[in-house]
Amino acid sequence: MRRIGWIATVSIFMICSAACTIEPNPVPDAPAILFDDDTTSRTYGAVDVVGLSTRTLSALERRQPSNAEWQRILLVQIDTSGGNQNPIVSGEYSVFEERVRFTPEYAPVPGVKYRVRFDLRELRRLTGAPQDTTGVLDTTVVVGRN
Repeated sequence: MRRIGWIATVSIFMICSAACTIEPNPVPDAPAILFDDDTTSRTYGAVDVVGLSTRTLSALERRQPSNAEWQRILLVQIDTSGGNQNPIVSGEYSVFEERVRFTPEYAPVPGVKYRVRFDLRELRRLTGAPQDTTGVLDTTVVVGRN
């Protein structure tokens, strides 16, 4: 009789464990922008945003933003000091390997200044991701001359 009680207790525990999993506290986003300026790399010119939580990346994958929506989240421009009038660099956006990646359609031109802007507020608005952090990362990169 004790053996049946023990088996029932273990079975109930296993069922509750499977059905009642507790999600760990989400890791807040701490994004950083990486620009691949290595002309020998096959990803030359790619812009990566790393440091986003799995939760945020999953929400972004589910949303499948249009190109216009992507540009509101991650914008790459040729910096002519024209502010919002700077030409937009065309390319493809993706989420993979724990990062957001922009791959330009054409390789960057050495000596040209590029502006990269990542807007967490827009990311939150489009995906409904938690408001862990807010703000805009804005940086410029001058591709080296070879």
